Amino acid sequence: MVRISGTSKNLTLPAADEMAFGVVVAEAHGEITGILLEGAMRTLKEAGCLEHNIQIKSVPNLMSLPMATQFFAEYTDVDAVILLGCHLSTEGNNPLMGPIAQNVLQIQMQWNMPCAWGVVEAVERGAAFEQSDRGLLAAAEAIRMVRMQIDMEAASPNANPDRRSLN
Repeated sequence: MVRISGTSKNLTLPAADEMAFGVVVAEAHGEITGILLEGAMRTLKEAGCLEHNIQIKSVPNLMSLPMATQFFAEYTDVDAVILLGCHLSTEGNNPLMGPIAQNVLQIQMQWNMPCAWGVVEAVERGAAFEQSDRGLLAAAEAIRMVRMQIDMEAASPNANPDRRSLN
């Protein structure tokens, strides 16, 4: 177990030294998604994930998150995908967020691959953005889910339970 420093949350995570992660970052509102990425990267590294086991891909906007997640599932051998983005809303919830999240959930279930949601809402353009631990928490979620999957695969009576053999 690894203690993650520099956060308001009291986090102790499993070691991630043998795990591989894909990180998808929406370029829209880069000043915010950059903060999210910094938090996620710090968490992965402090948990022991080697830099060469982290693949970072940028996409233009939130609508591209599900497709990039699908690409990670199909074309790489990452253990989990961390999705980072920011959406603006002056009237509350963005109506596109539900379908985007639903598509990511569908990919997660289809590919048996954890996907951690690190998408935040900025109330209005230009408003002061209070730094969030959301990138850190998304990375922590991914690490925990990968550890659960590894442990459950090891205990499985199935001779080959690895998610990559399912598709």
